[in-house]
Amino acid sequence: LTTAAKTSLTMIDLSNNALGVEGYQVISKALDNCDTLCKVLMNNDANVPAEEYVATQLDTAAALNNHLEFKSVVKRLKANDTTITSIREPNASVHLVRAVVPLLSASRVAEIDFSHGTVNDTGAGLLAKALEMDPPVQIINLSHNKITTMGCRLLASAVADARNLLHLDLSCNAIDGQGALAMISALQTNTTILTIAMQGNTRIPPGLLEALRHALINDQPHLRHLLPKIEDNDEELDGVVLAGHVCNSTTVSLIVKAMARNTNVTLLDLSNSPLNAESAEAIGQLLQNCTTLKKLMLENCSITDNELRLVGGGVLMNHGLE
Repeated sequence: LTTAAKTSLTMIDLSNNALGVEGYQVISKALDNCDTLCKVLMNNDANVPAEEYVATQLDTAAALNNHLEFKSVVKRLKANDTTITSIREPNASVHLVRAVVPLLSASRVAEIDFSHGTVNDTGAGLLAKALEMDPPVQIINLSHNKITTMGCRLLASAVADARNLLHLDLSCNAIDGQGALAMISALQTNTTILTIAMQGNTRIPPGLLEALRHALINDQPHLRHLLPKIEDNDEELDGVVLAGHVCNSTTVSLIVKAMARNTNVTLLDLSNSPLNAESAEAIGQLLQNCTTLKKLMLENCSITDNELRLVGGGVLMNHGLE
């Protein structure tokens, strides 16, 4: 096992032995050092350590070897790499969630995409505990993850006091009306989150989805009212004006991305909203595909040369701006 890093070993079967804690530690080290090793069998081991977390650590390390790019991100986060601002790992498992959540509070990760995975209620609970530590995460996508009302309730409890979270996507899971009610209750204390997506949960009555939308709008009338109007392609909305409202770059990104399917808005005024590379890139992509937008205002947005290039690339490909 100490030479595993130099091999292309993919599986080790150590079933029906008498390994203790030290043996588990050796295997764990092998998993960390050998990226090809992704399965360890230890069935019916006589001296399996009582500490359940040890076996969990092995499962997590093995899972990371099936997702080498994600494993690299975890290693960089452990090394306090502050350049990582987003984690996108569709098809994520509970083990991948478990590997990353302890590292979020000390990071600068603003966006997490674990959509279309097997995160389930256990992973939702892990993320809920992470949110209680007030990490910088602003966007979380957990759509299509078989999360039930139990996991939704755990998240709702954390959302109630989450000061940085702006967008939570729980669409297309297995959540019922009680889960929706838990989220509505969380909005009684959280007045900063902008959107909570729960469509596609077929057990939530339409009336509760509408109540959730109203609960969001009531706390931040301007921004929370804008997003659903933009997404629904409201014919009465022909201009989006954020000038004069305090919006960070993540909020700008959410609004710009919502614009992607809108065919009625002709004016987008983002003045006085600071941009970063992500929001500038979102604007550039919008301009490449949007044919109805006529005016874009970016006064006093602290735009850097790099951000100007990202926006400018979209401007060059857009033939509708006046």
